[in-house]
Amino acid sequence: RNFEWLPMMQRRLLSKLKNVPSLKAFMLRNEALALYREIVRETRRIDKSQRDETLEFARSQFRMYNDVTDTHHIRYLLMEGRQQFDAYKALLNKAM
Repeated sequence: RNFEWLPMMQRRLLSKLKNVPSLKAFMLRNEALALYREIVRETRRIDKSQRDETLEFARSQFRMYNDVTDTHHIRYLLMEGRQQFDAYKALLNKAM
């Protein structure tokens, strides 16, 4: 048999695998998306002007740190974001 094509196929496969995120990165991304979705859902409870301002703040924070790749830093940002959001939710619950 002729296996001359094998190294070329391996190179193609390896080049495609370079863009695949690690399991840790994938899980952190899902956690960030879950937090963002929860923020969006929670803002439905407030009036339109505050909702727009709150969503714009959340978007700006997520965009600001979009290029962070260090998993420790991402975990820290998620923890901080979760704490801020929980404090915000507590204020909303008191106000309503």
